[in-house]
Amino acid sequence: MIRLLVVAGLWAGLAGCATTPSGDAAKMVPAERVYPYPTGPAQVVVTRDGGMLGSACKLAVLYKGQPVAHLWAGERVVLMLPEGEALLGVGQFPAGVGLCLNGFHSIEEKLVLAAGKMLRYRIAIDGTIRFAPSSF
Repeated sequence: MIRLLVVAGLWAGLAGCATTPSGDAAKMVPAERVYPYPTGPAQVVVTRDGGMLGSACKLAVLYKGQPVAHLWAGERVVLMLPEGEALLGVGQFPAGVGLCLNGFHSIEEKLVLAAGKMLRYRIAIDGTIRFAPSSF
């Protein structure tokens, strides 16, 4: 019985550390953590999962390799970007800020941006940092 309680307690503790999708419930990133970038008619929403795992790791949203916003857990940013092909991603920038996974540099996705088309991306941490298309 004690063993079962210990296992249940450990499981509950680990579940509390997992990141959870934030979607539209995520807070907008404050304006002072959104940096100048080329603007246009294509909308991209990047949301970082909430939860404890990786929450002390400050991550940057990267557009063509340059930081356009810094996100903490449970935050999102709406970017209005130029049309065309572009690389969008997430990285630790500047390196060494916050408590991030050792050896993590950046992850990027090639996008085709178009006016009137909204793209959603999610940053999740589950032992690794993931940047992927999302429906929320």
